[in-house]
Parts: sequence; structure tokens; C-alpha cells
Amino acid sequence: MTRKLVYYVQKSMRIGVRNVVKIGYMRARFMCWRYYVLQDKRVSRTYDSFFACLKPRNLSYIKKLYDTAIHKEQIIEEAQLYTHNEFCFLGSDAQRYDQIPWHKDFRLQQQDRNADVIFDDTSFYCDLRIKQGTKNACIKDIKVPWELSRFQYLYVLGKAYEYTNDQIYVETFQRYVTDWLDKNSYLCGINWLCPMEVSIRAINWIVAWDFVKCAPTVTADFRQRFISSLYDHMIYLENNWEYYDSRTNNHYISNLVAYLYLCWFFSDLPGVHKKRTWVVQEILREFEKQVFAEGTSYEGSTHYHCLVTELFYHAYVLFQEMDICVPDYFHTTLSRMFDFINWCTVNGALVSIGDNDSGKVLQYGLTQNIVKQMQTPSVYSSPVADFPQFGLSIIKTNNWHVTLRHHAYNALQPSGHFHNDIGSITLAVNGIPVIVDPGSFVYTPSTQWRNDFRSVAVHNTSFLDGIEPVLLTDELFALNIPECEDEYASAQGPFALSVSKGRPVYASTGSARTGYQNEYSITCNNSISLCTKNTLYKRLGLQFIRYLQVMDTGVQIHDAWIGGNKSPHVCSWNFTLAPDIKAYSHGNGVLLTYHQEPLLMLQSSDLTFTVHETWVSPSYGKKIAAQCLRASRLLDGKQVMIELLRV
Repeated sequence: MTRKLVYYVQKSMRIGVRNVVKIGYMRARFMCWRYYVLQDKRVSRTYDSFFACLKPRNLSYIKKLYDTAIHKEQIIEEAQLYTHNEFCFLGSDAQRYDQIPWHKDFRLQQQDRNADVIFDDTSFYCDLRIKQGTKNACIKDIKVPWELSRFQYLYVLGKAYEYTNDQIYVETFQRYVTDWLDKNSYLCGINWLCPMEVSIRAINWIVAWDFVKCAPTVTADFRQRFISSLYDHMIYLENNWEYYDSRTNNHYISNLVAYLYLCWFFSDLPGVHKKRTWVVQEILREFEKQVFAEGTSYEGSTHYHCLVTELFYHAYVLFQEMDICVPDYFHTTLSRMFDFINWCTVNGALVSIGDNDSGKVLQYGLTQNIVKQMQTPSVYSSPVADFPQFGLSIIKTNNWHVTLRHHAYNALQPSGHFHNDIGSITLAVNGIPVIVDPGSFVYTPSTQWRNDFRSVAVHNTSFLDGIEPVLLTDELFALNIPECEDEYASAQGPFALSVSKGRPVYASTGSARTGYQNEYSITCNNSISLCTKNTLYKRLGLQFIRYLQVMDTGVQIHDAWIGGNKSPHVCSWNFTLAPDIKAYSHGNGVLLTYHQEPLLMLQSSDLTFTVHETWVSPSYGKKIAAQCLRASRLLDGKQVMIELLRV
């Protein structure tokens, strides 16, 4: 007893009086729940009787979510690895661990055995700060242990148990959760720092629990501890909503969806119905705010759009499970969110625009089966889709997949996941990605890498050497993006684009249109045209205009810098190639090959492109060597044409 008292006194001194009071308050709420609910004769007297009320209810739809998409053999094979503590996350190599590294950046440990990889597991969560690396060498990344503590692998264990009835998967489930509870005291350490991480953990615990809750090897002690911790998660979220200003993002949505899951889990308790009513209305409010009517997320990233879509999809499924009626616009706009994913998908892979942290809710995220099931039937009535609020136009034909990025931003949107990519393109031919977005690589471990991957110089556009259109700073989750000006957003400014003798002509017009500088047209010879304008160099008296023409035989890119006749600046072009694409100088152009087979020829009579080494990040924490094509010239006001022709 004396040793325990000394331990708690020392711990209290370490975290401070204010934090002790906060922990005491949140613990008191939990104890009140135990007293007024578990001792209430009208409800239940014990954890066992509470479990008896929970036992008949099932997440029937969630349990069948991946039945047609993920093979039984794959799930069992993955579950077997987890029974041996073998896993890999966010770019780490697969490895077996004697002790589960809940507080280690095990990816960095694999790369550098002498690096500091340990995170704080004892300090009060409000006192913790995430340290940013400032150099080329990455420091420890908090996202790695966070990813482990999301517990997405519990779904795999639960599904493997459903398939095999093998108790080893249930025992592994209990072992992982028990070990985490032993080493992550409530409100202490990094795994209580971020409410989004708490939210995704709660979702995965509840979903996986539905598979194993009736297993004979689940002990009463484990049930009590598991249920108590989930209620701790609920109390935590009630006191830590990620609502810092009106520009909420995917974090707040994850809080709300997790809270909806918790309301389902604790739906038999007094007062939960009122909480459920509130969270349903809050989810619908956030849906209206964060999702444009066209069905795109206002965070400006395709991968975060996928995460947000998955979160709202879980809300949609739970609404059905709980017999909650929602407005028609929710169903309609949610379907459009899946349409956007489909438009951005090439051969099963999502085109990367903006940030990518490889985030998902459950282990397998949104499969193509789910996307196909949820999309609207007429999604491909045209080969062109325009998403003016997101800022993206897409051409999708049997041969080509081309995207063109536009400036589309207002001050109500969070800017943390945008890149300096206005005017950038991606291009795939016959399902093969050729010109790609570079990705994100890492966030806090290195401000240098973070800013390199979101800089204009690595995106597939034209830019002024050494000058970012929007300044990149050490504030890693914000960009001071100017709003689309009224003149630019409505009247499109003083310049418009037309075609004369096969080349674009830039002329002053007074025509008014809606959205950014983009109109697409489809001609009788199957030529599709897109255009955009970048006004973010307006402070220097310059604007950049890009015009794309996609034909069966190839793609023409027409670029022009307006106002640069007497400018001393050098403008450059960059095209980042997919890792499987190799470039070779060939006559007056550059030959692009795929697995040593000729694919495209890049030609330009106005520019000389050279091949350089670069990096592409296909997922968070991983970067792959690749090539890029670069060209430069003094600004002279002349138009430039670049052709990518099929060979």
C-alpha cells in the first residue's frame, strides 16, 4: 500500500496539479456511470448483465463489409502473422517483435539502430508536444506508433476467427488489447494525445469485438476491462472534440463517427439516446460543411477525400443499423463522393492530389467493390468530369486518364493538406501511370522533406525558379493560400483561351463564367480540351495559363506566361515520372518506356528537356527513386507547346 501511495504521489507531482484534477474529473464521470448504471436495478447489476444486453446486437453489415473483396485465404494468412506479433506500418519492413512497440518509431529503428525512437508513455496527454525535425535526416515519427495503436488488425483477427473458429485469433485479440491497456494508462502517453487516434481505435475495437464477443475463451475480466476502456474513450471524446475553429476537418469527423459507434455500443444505458440524437445531427452538419455539393471533400486532397468518404460511409451504415432516417441529400452527395473516387482511379490505384498519409478507418479501407456499389449509375456518361469546387478536371477514356489541377480555395476551407500544384497534371495511358504526383512522404519527422514534397518544383506544371507561388514555412499543416478573387472566380479575369490553327490564342474578353478558368470541349475527331490559369504569381505581375488537348494519338500541352515580356525571371517545367517509367534522350525528344517497352515520346520545339533523378512517395513513410523531366527558359511572353505522342 505504501509503495502504491508513493508511486501515485510521484506521478501526480510529475504531471501537475491541474492535470491530476482533470484526470480525477474524467475518472469521476466514469465511476458515476458504474454506480448509476451498473448498480441500477432497472438496467443491470454487473458487467455480465450489461454484456447480456449487448450480446444480441450485431453490426451485421460491417461484419460482411469485405466478404466479396478480400479472399478468405488472405485474411487467414494475415491473421497468422499477427498471432506472431509480425506487422509493418507506414513504410516499415515486416518484422516480428518480442514486445509490441506501442511507443516506438519502429520504422526509424529499422533504418537507424542508434536513433532516438522512444516516445513518452507516462506524461499527461495535454502536456505532450510533437517535435518537428528540421533536417534532411528524419527524426522519430509519432504516426508510426499511432498507426499501431489504431488496432485495424483486430478486424483481420476477428474475421479469421469467424472463418475458422480457431481460438488462437481470439486469444491474440485479448493479448493485444490487454498489453495495450497495461502500457497505456488512461490520459497518459502519446496514444491519448490525438483524439482522432482515440476515435479510430474505438471504431476498430467495437467492430472487431462483434466477431469475438461470444467466443468461449473471452474471460469475464477481459470483458470488464474492455468495456470500461471503451467508456473511457467515450468520456475522452466528450472532453476533447477536435473543433478548434470553424474549419473542421477529417479529425472532427472521425471523432463524431467514433462517438456514433460508442452510442451504438452503449445504447442500452440511460442518457445515450440523447447523445446519439446530438451526434447524428452533428455528423449531418459537418457533412454539409465539409463536402461540396459536387461530392468532393473541401480539404483539397484525393486521399483525404477517400478517408472522409470512408468515415461518412461508416456513418451511413450505422444509420441503417440503428434505423436512423437521414435526408435524401446525404445519400445523393455520398454517392457523388464515390463517383469522384471512381473518376480519380486508374487501374485500381487512386491518383494522388495533395497530401497522403495512407489513412483509413478499417484495415482494408474502401475497396473497389464498395465504390462500385455506392457510385451513381451514370458516372461515365461523359469522358470528362469537372469538379470546380475541389479544383480538378478529369479526362477518362479507354486510352487516357488525365487530370488538371486548378486554383479553387476559400477561407472557410482548412489549407493543411493542399500542395503548390496549380496547373499540375497527371497522365496515364492504357491504365499505366506515366506522369504522377510525387506524394507526401512524411510530415513532422522532417520539415525539409515535408516542404520538398509539397513544393511547386516537384509538381507537373510550370513555375518560377526559386519562387513558391505560396510560401512554405515550418507550419507544416497550413498554407496561406489566397482566395480565388471575384474577378478570377466569376469573370475569369482579362484573359480567355481559344484555339486558332491548332494552337491556343490568349485574348482579352469580358465573358463571364462560373468557377475557375476552365472550359472543356469535345470535338468530332475525339479531341478533348481543358484549360486553367494560375494567378498565384500575380504579385510579380505574372500569370500562367495551361491548355490541354487530348487526342487518340497523344496529348498536347500549350503553356503561356502572361506579363513576362520584360521579366528577369527564369521559368521551369517539371514532369515527375512514375517509378516504372524510364526516360531516354531520343533524337529531338525523350522516349518514355514501361518495362523497357516504348510507350510515349515527349517532344517540344520550344523547350529542351533533360532527365533527372527524383523521388516519388506512393504511400506515407515510403519514397521510391524515380526520374523527372525538366526544362527552363527566360520569360519572354512566347507560348510553349509540349507533345506526348503514343509510339
